[in-house]
Amino acid sequence: MKVCFIDVRKNYVLFHFFNKKASRFDLTESARIETEGDYRLPDTVSLPVADKYYLGIPVSLLNFRILEMPFCDREKLKATIPYELGGIISRPVDSVVYDCAVTNEMSSSGKYQVFVFFMDRKVLKDFLNGCQRLSIDPVAVTSLDVRAGLERLGIDNIVNGEIELSEKESIPYIIDEMTSPVANLRSGDLAYGGDAAKGRKWFISATLLFYMTIITISLYAGYNILSAEKMRDSIKSSMADSYKEIFHSSNVKGKTLYLLKSALKTAREEEVLFTGIKPLDFFKALSFINDFGAVVFEIEIKNDLVVIRGEADSMSDVEHISSGLRKISKNIRVLETGSSAAGGIVFAISMSLPEG
Repeated sequence: MKVCFIDVRKNYVLFHFFNKKASRFDLTESARIETEGDYRLPDTVSLPVADKYYLGIPVSLLNFRILEMPFCDREKLKATIPYELGGIISRPVDSVVYDCAVTNEMSSSGKYQVFVFFMDRKVLKDFLNGCQRLSIDPVAVTSLDVRAGLERLGIDNIVNGEIELSEKESIPYIIDEMTSPVANLRSGDLAYGGDAAKGRKWFISATLLFYMTIITISLYAGYNILSAEKMRDSIKSSMADSYKEIFHSSNVKGKTLYLLKSALKTAREEEVLFTGIKPLDFFKALSFINDFGAVVFEIEIKNDLVVIRGEADSMSDVEHISSGLRKISKNIRVLETGSSAAGGIVFAISMSLPEG
């Protein structure tokens, strides 16, 4: 992760970039940018982009008070300090931003010495607006001078504004501040909300993705349902056409089961007629009719009789055909004869089905 500490000085700003691995910070580069005016941020910068930023305020922009408190819990202190400051500063408490640090010294009465530092709320807003113009959103606003005074140089030097760290001297304090800030003036309505904003953005993105997935699945399921319905209608239409061809009927809707049962019953009744019959042998036996120059138009099988209809050249040929049929079957009868338009004799001869 790339982390940047912005150290605001009187007429310039230092940008220190660190590479963070676990709890270790390694300085990778530093940049000094001159500013037009005291204690302000540049209007533009051309520097690497960091994942996280910290802003350091010089001690000259801060005001200080030392309070004696019977406890040292930071949460209790931050809740109590506004009431304490209300009686010792000349401006409204809500016009300043503040934080505190407990010193290592105890008062003569055995109370904790609490070092309170604060700055004008409007000044801090101006710094945050300047950061916003640079597309920077610092996670904390702190002071290297305060840390150095509390740890080594003494509170008196902080109060007197006599602390000014060199670039080299500031690096260890910067690392300590980024690891665990001694204080953070960015609180309340000015508190850092970047992580929460990222969390909200992630939640919104995840929610949108979830609903898009649901919609996509719904559309896909709907498409499959419509396709299945179309396929079902196509199959039903194809089956209806097939039934019409099988049953020779134009209206088979709702009758298919009945028609199938009826057709099956008829087939079983007619099955008896063909039991034992060898069709090839039967038609081969009838081929002798061609020897007399006769033409067969139709062969009808009805019940247990076969009716042969055709045309011969003469009545004598009809009689020869009758005689020939008696060789392969019995109950031969000439049902009808008559003259054809071509001058021949049309005939109809019945016979019993031959046994195989």
